[in-house]
Amino acid sequence: MKIEFHELDTPWSKDDYKRFQSLALVHVNSNAELRIMDYCGPHIEDEVDMSTLSDAEHTLGRCPGVEELDPGVWVWEGCIYGQKYETLEGTDYDIAVKGVWREPTDQEWAALRTKQHLWNRDCLPVLAQT
Repeated sequence: MKIEFHELDTPWSKDDYKRFQSLALVHVNSNAELRIMDYCGPHIEDEVDMSTLSDAEHTLGRCPGVEELDPGVWVWEGCIYGQKYETLEGTDYDIAVKGVWREPTDQEWAALRTKQHLWNRDCLPVLAQT
């Protein structure tokens, strides 16, 4: 099943990256390979825009807990961000992924069955303020 990915009417602001988590509907096969079926949120959309959908799938594959997922459909809630570190050659950057995996809700399954987008910016989880 393929859902046509959407273009944002309004780009994400800098504050949105600090305010909202991203969501992705992911199929995990028996070889632990990920396929993103739908997504919404500043972090995941930025990751797809700056690279490719397959690169974003690879990035989510680095999220803690992914190795324990059974084959099937899962929802990832989290953030992707750049992490700075020092090497002998100087400063370098890598991508860090934080988040949790959960089963889709009944409402998400219903939207998936009708090939509708599961989420929009009005329903994204808000990051806990630290």
